Amino acid sequence: MRLSYILVVLIILASIALSLYFYPQLPDQLVSHWNSNFQPDGTLDKAIGLAICPVILVMLGGLFMLFPRIDPLKSNVEKFRGDFEYFVVLILAFLLFLHLLVILWNLGYQLDFALLLPLWFCAIIYSAGTLCKRARRNWFVGMRTPWAMSSDTVWVKTNVRGGQMLQGAGLLMLLGLLSSTLFFIILLLSMVFVGIYTITYSYREYQKELKSGKAKPAKKPVKSAKKAKR
Repeated sequence: MRLSYILVVLIILASIALSLYFYPQLPDQLVSHWNSNFQPDGTLDKAIGLAICPVILVMLGGLFMLFPRIDPLKSNVEKFRGDFEYFVVLILAFLLFLHLLVILWNLGYQLDFALLLPLWFCAIIYSAGTLCKRARRNWFVGMRTPWAMSSDTVWVKTNVRGGQMLQGAGLLMLLGLLSSTLFFIILLLSMVFVGIYTITYSYREYQKELKSGKAKPAKKPVKSAKKAKR
């Protein structure tokens, strides 16, 4: 069994163990939601609150392990599978950390969300950029614009450029340690900018390939004989 699979299973089991162990010690209503200033503003029934994270981890872990097997371009996935699995483990570890954070908060240990969460988001966004830079054309991971999916060259250019921008955004988010409001502004604006830029960049690179003759325009679907007669 792959190491990443073992880590995914251990993370899931850890979330279940935390829920079962702390269940008797927690209040009937758990603080489960915080606003942009990291102040609590929502609660959930204890049973539901403690079940949410394990259920999400099981679903995500199963999907992430399934993706490399069912991707039509699975041979490409194998070229960056190690990076993909590292990213999966990072995401699941983050969710487990959130689960522990919620439990500790409700036990009276009010940790500094404004410090801990920006650091995690910086790591996740930066790692997402690294994954994009190393990814090869596939159906599940990376910046899958129509033009990137139509050309290996455009795919590499789009994902390398977009990956670099995500890495920059991840580092920029460290400024969010100064202010929770600043953190959310940087997060929102950087994601919107990266999305718009990579879509535009991908389209322009594909058009360059068309003009140079390196790429072929997509063919229109051929009508069936019955439809043609009609």
